[in-house]
Amino acid sequence: MALKYIFLFFCFFPYIQIVPLSTDSQPYGLIFGGLIVFLNKSWKLNKDLFMLFLIAITSIFIFFFSPFDFNSIRSLVNYISIFIIAWATYIVLSDRESFSFNLFKKCVYVWLVFGLVQQFVYRPFGSFLISRLWVGYGDRGMSALAPEPTFYAIICVLFSIICFLNFSNEKEYKRIQILLLIQIVLLSRSATIIMFGGFAIMVYCIFILMRRNLASFMSVIIVTAIMVIIVPILLPYITQYRVGKLLSLFIENPALFITSDDSVNERFTHAFFPIHGFCTNYGLPHFYGNFQEYLNTIYNSGEFSEYISFFRNNSRIMSGFGSIFFELGFIAILLVYIIIHDFIIIGRKRQSSFLFCLMFLIVLLNAMPFSNSLIGFVIGNIIYCSDKILIKKHLSCNVTTHI
Repeated sequence: MALKYIFLFFCFFPYIQIVPLSTDSQPYGLIFGGLIVFLNKSWKLNKDLFMLFLIAITSIFIFFFSPFDFNSIRSLVNYISIFIIAWATYIVLSDRESFSFNLFKKCVYVWLVFGLVQQFVYRPFGSFLISRLWVGYGDRGMSALAPEPTFYAIICVLFSIICFLNFSNEKEYKRIQILLLIQIVLLSRSATIIMFGGFAIMVYCIFILMRRNLASFMSVIIVTAIMVIIVPILLPYITQYRVGKLLSLFIENPALFITSDDSVNERFTHAFFPIHGFCTNYGLPHFYGNFQEYLNTIYNSGEFSEYISFFRNNSRIMSGFGSIFFELGFIAILLVYIIIHDFIIIGRKRQSSFLFCLMFLIVLLNAMPFSNSLIGFVIGNIIYCSDKILIKKHLSCNVTTHI
């Protein structure tokens, strides 16, 4: 039992360091997740976990045909982490006593407290717990127990997904979701997540309209009114913050948005060009350590050079989906299939599943490596919830048949 709690701790606080390492995401979730898997009585895998196993095996195969350096090892650990941590999560969640709403709430409150103290008391608070902490002042937000404000916001998004998957029937469900939203908007103030979140909500509204439900239609009207009327009114007051500046820039000239800011352009480069490379290479893998060479070729050809305005040497792909599609090739489709297929199963009774699925896909397009324990936990959580629904449906069908 203690091992499971240690595993959960390092999943929910993936940047906490024990021994100083030159990486943001610490490997302790993988280490303790591996111990849980090794000590488990059964090594039987369901269909989804087996597909993750195929991804892990492919990553090992790719490793032997890639340069033997730190970046290749890091990429290999990324894909093995998805499988091991997801499997360990499935085992832990199968034990109902290991993961409670009370435990989850405490984790949310800890992140909130660190964010509030940094906001109102002492900016570098908690810096000794992680390898690096962004403590710069200006228009960016707090980092809490993450290296940067954007990572803090992503952690809150992942917590929101976990809360939806496991605790949507709890009385305090809405309260926890509101606290997570407050941390994203008011504490982290991550322009990336706020703007992508707005995009996800707009797509979700279109999805609701297609349902042709009166209550859903009224919800869309309210959200649309907020975005069309209130956002322009608030815009002059939030331009002092980075999200306000970027939002103004987007409204002013959407076509130049991705080339006018170095951070936005870098995120676009690492999300778009790996997928572009995947498509132009007919889904075949590029192996590890070849992204920089590919980007150099694109830049020198002039075909898309105007979209790489802040070109820098970085062989590491700063995108979850970007890295797996570029490095492993078509096998990456299995991961997308697992996420979307399982969310569809979960969403048969809860239409908000579509919004959380969309947000998770957006997170994986960002600079969130698969070695981050919370990513593997969410994937394992999705697999567990969908599997539980299918097992329950199968059992009810058997009972009906016997009757």
